[in-house]
Amino acid sequence: MISILHDPLFTAVELDGGVRRLGLLELLAEAHRFSDLKANSCTGKFALIRLCIAFLSDAYRLQNIDDRADLLAEDYFDRKKLERYVAACEAKGACFALDDEEKPFMQAAFDSELDESAEKPVSKIMFDCPSGNNHIHCDHRHEDEHEADTAAAFENMLETYLFCPAGLSGASNVNNTPPIYAFIHGGNLFETLVLNMVSEEELDNIPFGTGEVAWTRNELIKPGEKVVNMSFLKALTWQPRRLTLLWDEDGMVRRVLLQNGLNFQGNALWQDPHALFRKTKDESWTTVKPELGRELWRDAGSLVSSGSSSRTTVPIMNIDQVWDECPSWLDVELIGLVTNQESVLGRVNERLRMPRELFEREELAAEFRNILDRTETMYRSFIKDVAWQFGHASDKKKKSVVAEQAGEIYLHNMHEVVFGRYLDDLLAGIPALERVTRFMDAMRKSLNEALTEAVDTTGNDVPTMKRQNAVRAAVRKDYMALRKELGLNE
Repeated sequence: MISILHDPLFTAVELDGGVRRLGLLELLAEAHRFSDLKANSCTGKFALIRLCIAFLSDAYRLQNIDDRADLLAEDYFDRKKLERYVAACEAKGACFALDDEEKPFMQAAFDSELDESAEKPVSKIMFDCPSGNNHIHCDHRHEDEHEADTAAAFENMLETYLFCPAGLSGASNVNNTPPIYAFIHGGNLFETLVLNMVSEEELDNIPFGTGEVAWTRNELIKPGEKVVNMSFLKALTWQPRRLTLLWDEDGMVRRVLLQNGLNFQGNALWQDPHALFRKTKDESWTTVKPELGRELWRDAGSLVSSGSSSRTTVPIMNIDQVWDECPSWLDVELIGLVTNQESVLGRVNERLRMPRELFEREELAAEFRNILDRTETMYRSFIKDVAWQFGHASDKKKKSVVAEQAGEIYLHNMHEVVFGRYLDDLLAGIPALERVTRFMDAMRKSLNEALTEAVDTTGNDVPTMKRQNAVRAAVRKDYMALRKELGLNE
């Protein structure tokens, strides 16, 4: 039997940088001795973290924020408590073996009627592989030629459940189109897990779902069965695919049983505690979605918001009530899977260094959001100005290579400005007017560097130089208008 509790399906990074492969029980009991989890992808790692959170949440069943703060203060997870939880789960039957014939962990037991024609290559649960609508890129192997060891197949399974794209042929993940997820890194893995857990009180109207994790639900996964209610623990272990891993004699997974799974219809109560949200024009809440080519830091305004137009994750919202020794700077990781219906376009992942004060003082959070908004406003104006002079002569609406290059340089520079000088000024207590002025001065420098590197290199003949001058004049006009809106003088 392959046990997720004891077999080395998880890879942990030790505090000194070494790595260890171990089972879930030892991973959690020794979490204070590790810095992080190591996985094949950022989305796979987050899927593993969500599994750990689900296991811990059902084992500890925290009632309120104080319970979570008290757990964080204990500095480690109680091994005996975890073992008692395992015993209570297994008292109802084996449930932690990946290859159990009757109840494989977070999978569907083989059913001759339901699974008669469900066998697929393992590549179908690998987002990087050229299967279905996924792009081939540089991997020219046929989809039947892929294989995975048990640990990789386990990670791929959880990743598929969590990020399963919305499409026409099957149910999607619990949030429909995959959103941008955010989680806080603590000083070690124990702190990271507790900081991203959520107590029952913090869920507001969302049911906690005690005992509704996949390994204790004993639920038959009927292909396409519609579900209208959702709880926190059910969501963390949601199965939008009816899936069974199949092992060959050499211990490798090359085939799986895979088909449509549970189909959550969505309701107003369910809002994922680990996702970022913004309000739509009709005043309803929707998750912030990752976009191909758009860096995640550009949506960081939602990270520090609990206001009327956007909202951060529940753990981040309550960080000051849980972490008594919260450092001056928070380490926040953003993760997303970019999809177009069933097609996987790519993963996005960034770690941001954020001052704690942004999460504690709304006036600073509002200023930060305004700074990001100004950065975006200038970006849109900038590429429009460049594209007008250096676009396609036959069609000004087509993409301009020069404008794209200039925009990329500008955004690269502004990332350094926003998350470097500006946030340093904010934490140092530089007066608001002075730090905003310094920010706008840095924006002007970023624009000039982008113009010099992308526009001024287009040529030195008279017609080209006239267009270069026209771009500079237009960009300066837009920049000065933005500066005037902020009440700043030249």
